[in-house]
Amino acid sequence: MRTRAIVIKKEMAREYDQLVTCYSEDYGTLRASARSVCKPRSLQSMHLDVLNLIEFELVHGKALPIIASAQVLNQFSDIKTSLPRLASAQFFAEVLDKVSFENEKDPKLWEFLNGMLTEISTVKEKDLLKMFRDHQSKFLHALGYADAAKHLEIPVDLFFEQTVGQNIHSLRLLYSVLK
Repeated sequence: MRTRAIVIKKEMAREYDQLVTCYSEDYGTLRASARSVCKPRSLQSMHLDVLNLIEFELVHGKALPIIASAQVLNQFSDIKTSLPRLASAQFFAEVLDKVSFENEKDPKLWEFLNGMLTEISTVKEKDLLKMFRDHQSKFLHALGYADAAKHLEIPVDLFFEQTVGQNIHSLRLLYSVLK
């Protein structure tokens, strides 16, 4: 099966393998194995970078699907060359990884993620904090938490941390580089 996805997290699985967590257009959050991706001659390694929009093919594996081929569609290089932009985008990836359930397709969330990454890559850095705040609100709506956040009357950052159940490291990084 072939699908498009945004890579939100990678973890080492074995000596040369990685476990890739992504949010896909057709399946929502999914975890797949990228075999031999850490070998020096791997062609897939550059395609499976975090925050890349990719198109890939999955084949059935014993425990997890296996990424058979991957091709980058947009690497959002403007995000990756700016620490404030990277911290901002990583916030959304970190929260999404913690609150989303596997194999639950959500077209609104998919559109939000694509739009958010495109806007973060094009916004002027002086306008980044305002845009980040706007996207936090849109993210709450896409996740279905907007009404709960409104009734609690606490800062939105604290709401995200309470929802996730831990400190959000990219949030601390973002505020430290924007000051």
